[in-house]
Amino acid sequence: MKVVTILATLIVAIIALAACAPAATPVPPPAPTNPPAPTSAPAPTTAPAPTTAPAASSPAASITLKLGPGRDGDQTPGTVVLTAQGNQTQVVLNLTSGGAGVSQPAHIHDGTCPTVGGVKFPLTNVVDGASTTVVNAPLASLLTGSFAVNVHKSTSQAGVYVACVNIPQGTVINLGPGRDGDQTPAVAVLLAQGTQTQVLINMTSGGAGVAQPAHIHVGACPDVGAVKYPLTNVVDGKSVTTVSAALADLLAGGYSINVHKSTTQAAIYVACGAVK
Repeated sequence: MKVVTILATLIVAIIALAACAPAATPVPPPAPTNPPAPTSAPAPTTAPAPTTAPAASSPAASITLKLGPGRDGDQTPGTVVLTAQGNQTQVVLNLTSGGAGVSQPAHIHDGTCPTVGGVKFPLTNVVDGASTTVVNAPLASLLTGSFAVNVHKSTSQAGVYVACVNIPQGTVINLGPGRDGDQTPAVAVLLAQGTQTQVLINMTSGGAGVAQPAHIHVGACPDVGAVKYPLTNVVDGKSVTTVSAALADLLAGGYSINVHKSTTQAAIYVACGAVK
């Protein structure tokens, strides 16, 4: 009995001590470690689109003709510009308007003005005085002296001819390198004008404003002979001259067109082509 009393007393003491002990302070869990923010990959750099320089257009053979009255009327002034485009030719008409919105047929005809023959190549109708067409014929093939450009009054009055011009006889000459240099591409057009010949040169420029002597020489390229006919200096790639010789004589005479580098370097030949 005594032992039981002792045990009971011990248990009561232990319970009392436990009740008086301070409550344990809970240890907070460690704060979670935030992972480093992901490094954003740099935005891809878009390379600027390459700037493509416009292709330089090669000098082209081109002639400008002045429209005259037609067989039945006069809707001038006006011009026709024929420009070589390889095996085709661009034909651009500009003349006094035949009336706002009026559609006027136009053609390259066989024959000569004012009483032209049949249609050889139809052209885009002239409207408000303008028309542009590309025909399937090289310029040289039109320079036979047997064609004319004719404009009609309207689609309902196509029998009334109001403007016309003959396409002259001529030849197209592609110039090659000269004896001492190469300023090509270059082209010359020779057009018959009765006992005279108009000579047009269109070539790569030798420099802004640079005057380049040009001549029709005796002999063949590249070592041409003496000057037979002086031509207007080529400036910015262009020259127009009328020489006192018939086209037929030039074509039969064994001549060449020769262009020199500059007035101070006339002994340097930069483009040359046989007249044929």
